[in-house]
Amino acid sequence: MSFLTLDAEGLSGASASELAFLRTPSPSRWRRALAGAGATVIGSTAVIVWALWPAMAVRTAHVPPFALLAVAYGSAFVFLVGLRCARRQTAFGMFRASWRIHLITLLGILISNVLYLFALRTVPAANANIVSYTWPLMIVVGGALLRWVEPNGRQWFGLLIGFGGAMVVIGPAWHGDIAISGYLLALGSGLAWAVYSLARMRLVGGPPDVFAAACAFAVPCCVGLHLLLEPAADPTWREYLIAALIGGGPVGGANVLWDYGITRGDAKALAVFAYATPVFASFFLILTGDAVLTFPMVVGAGMVVVGALLGRHATTKQKEVG
Repeated sequence: MSFLTLDAEGLSGASASELAFLRTPSPSRWRRALAGAGATVIGSTAVIVWALWPAMAVRTAHVPPFALLAVAYGSAFVFLVGLRCARRQTAFGMFRASWRIHLITLLGILISNVLYLFALRTVPAANANIVSYTWPLMIVVGGALLRWVEPNGRQWFGLLIGFGGAMVVIGPAWHGDIAISGYLLALGSGLAWAVYSLARMRLVGGPPDVFAAACAFAVPCCVGLHLLLEPAADPTWREYLIAALIGGGPVGGANVLWDYGITRGDAKALAVFAYATPVFASFFLILTGDAVLTFPMVVGAGMVVVGALLGRHATTKQKEVG
């Protein structure tokens, strides 16, 4: 969101009174600018909350994935319904979307998160998170394959750097079949989210919080899959609490903060800041003693972030020119 965008031509055609007005912003302009800055700060906290998820997931490693997600999605749904009620909106408004949108959103959050949890339990959490976060690059590749975008040289260079970073992280584990399967799960998680994102770009419409409806549909799916595929879960009260916090935080609350930021603040600045998510996640894992800082991790994370930034910059520029 830009409050003042002027070029040389615009200034040359402006009157003296208009220029005087621009030199002395009115109180309302200052208030709008401060409100936008505050919204940007609020939106940026979503990145921090998202980055907490790996560290929280590690602390529920003894809870079967589907059982964990059932509690998390249930908590997210309750939280988001509460927000709707606080805004005096009907709770059923989130279901006003086509069945295609509901289906793709359900599959997107379910498949990506299930694969992500399995990856976290197979390979080091920080490494799995970095590899999974190649999904922005996968969106560019998918868009190119579908001929929705025509990547330029900078974009292809960013893709090479980003996927090269993932290979740097995976490299030390090539000797172990179990580790490779874990990294494939992490890549699959990123791929699932990229496919969901591409599909959602085509299937426009529906309420902004259609994600909450997907959480409601995901709960019985996770419960059924848990009963069919997983051993009986006996989580401690602490693990139940963390699972609920995952739902209210990274799964539910962070999306609300993000939506507030990108709709009322500087969306471009937030989009750039979001690419630091795997770096923050690695920092939190190291801080909690769940990861050890290694040279491949640092180099790989940096390459993934730089590659995503280059890819995004090229995409945005192309859209603006076209």
